[in-house]
Amino acid sequence: MRTVRLLATALLAAIPSTALAQEALEGPGVRVGAGTVLHPNVGAEAGVINNVFFQQSSPITSGLLRISAKFAMSSEDVQPSDEALPGEELPKEPAAQTFEFRAGLAAAYEEYLYYGNPSTAAQRNLTLDGQGRLVVYPAGTWSFLADDRLRRDVRPRNFEDASSTNRIDNLLNLGLRYRPGGGAIAATLRYQNVLDIYEGSTPVADRMNQQLGLRADWQWRPYTRIFADLSYGFYGPLGASNPSGSFAKYGSNPLTFLTGIATNLSEPVTVKAHVGWGWSTYEMGQGYNAPLFGTELGYEYSPSGRVVGEVGYYFADSTNANFYRDYKLTLRVDQQVRQVLVTGTIGAYLRGYRGIDGLGAPSRDDLILNAHVRGQYVINERYYLTADYLGTTDQTDYVSMYMGQSDDPSYTRHELMVGARAAF
Repeated sequence: MRTVRLLATALLAAIPSTALAQEALEGPGVRVGAGTVLHPNVGAEAGVINNVFFQQSSPITSGLLRISAKFAMSSEDVQPSDEALPGEELPKEPAAQTFEFRAGLAAAYEEYLYYGNPSTAAQRNLTLDGQGRLVVYPAGTWSFLADDRLRRDVRPRNFEDASSTNRIDNLLNLGLRYRPGGGAIAATLRYQNVLDIYEGSTPVADRMNQQLGLRADWQWRPYTRIFADLSYGFYGPLGASNPSGSFAKYGSNPLTFLTGIATNLSEPVTVKAHVGWGWSTYEMGQGYNAPLFGTELGYEYSPSGRVVGEVGYYFADSTNANFYRDYKLTLRVDQQVRQVLVTGTIGAYLRGYRGIDGLGAPSRDDLILNAHVRGQYVINERYYLTADYLGTTDQTDYVSMYMGQSDDPSYTRHELMVGARAAF
């Protein structure tokens, strides 16, 4: 069997994009140039969603058909020459690589199979998910880092209400890293740009969030890394801040400092931890000024099995509010049994939205529970079967008001999909 990977898919606080999920097989690839290989992957899935519109009561259930294709293109590692034959000179060491890159594009067409409700059938969707990463002089004293992710999807606005909106997100990261002599100390200056663009007529303001940051890393021991990170943001609307009277986007300048460590307590046990502080005011409404923390503990209980638990407390920019803060608790298990690979994740989040504008009360507190199980069965070097279950419940006592109508945005949603894929 050519390539079988132990999965490490993480479930976010709400429904994640499935476009570039990690796959059991990558396939041998197709050479498209010197040092460049293309890895195509195609598949189809069918299943059912029991709550298409994220409703609290009388949910609509629909069948779902998803056809998708993925393409990943990457540079090849420079490999040393074979050992010399007796009597010949030893081969020269390969020159350091000038750059490393990997790029991928995934597209999926989704057709809802319940035609008794025209609104359900109209949810048919074409999603796109593209990623690219480039490192220039990866082993040099100075390195340039760039990665970008562009997504187009139809989903709830930041998972904060029951409606869906065509949305394009782009996340760009640029960095300049200084690592003298390829040693244990490194400093990275970075720039991040986040664009959220909503298609069509929508009361949600487009936005552009920019951030400057400086990070220092120290490889203290072979398996221990210590870091410190300082960032300052320029968050605000892109165009009108209040396009049609609701869901305004107010500017802010978040300042964040974190310091942390990642290490191995023993061969099978890993620990990551960070602490810090976050501060931000907004042009209108509530801001925050509070500590940040997070801890991740991993245990490799067998050569092909690993469990990871994580707790955290953090703040993030919001769509229908100034920001939200999360108390997070998650547990993930990755297991391979011969040709079967399974990843299971459960999570609990105490989420609080602050600075809500135009919906009702300015604050909202939710309890979010979710579970995600993904199984893959490898048939041979190219073909495999997949099964995916995703369940989410979001419960809140908040009541929103929109166009004179009140709504409880709580919901419970289950999605089950089975399919087959081929990697070339």
